[in-house]
Amino acid sequence: MTTNVGRGLDAVFLRRLRFLIEFPLPEAEIRGEIWQRGAPLRS
Repeated sequence: MTTNVGRGLDAVFLRRLRFLIEFPLPEAEIRGEIWQRGAPLRS
């Protein structure tokens, strides 16, 4: 399961999870590269 709204998860549910991994937001340049690789614009 993945989410970007962790504060909306129930405390009881969170206790059942074994791992919680937070990924930092990449810099703007890297985000652009991720978008280009995942959904390249067609000309």
